[in-house]
Amino acid sequence: MNVTRRLAASLATEHSDAETLALLEAAEVPIPDFAGIDMDVAFGTPLEMYAADPLPHEQLDGLDVTAAIAAIEAR
Repeated sequence: MNVTRRLAASLATEHSDAETLALLEAAEVPIPDFAGIDMDVAFGTPLEMYAADPLPHEQLDGLDVTAAIAAIEAR
């Protein structure tokens, strides 16, 4: 037997009955407040390790137009 299932295009177009909505409400898990947690301790590594350097076009922010053009041409 072939079963075809189409996913809902979006949650806005998906219609649920009252029983399903009640079960979803009952199963809802509260999200804890992470304001007091040190993320470096939680993940075991400093978050600065994952910070990216500025992109080339971001390094030119704050320069005047002629200096930016000169930097681009030199590259």
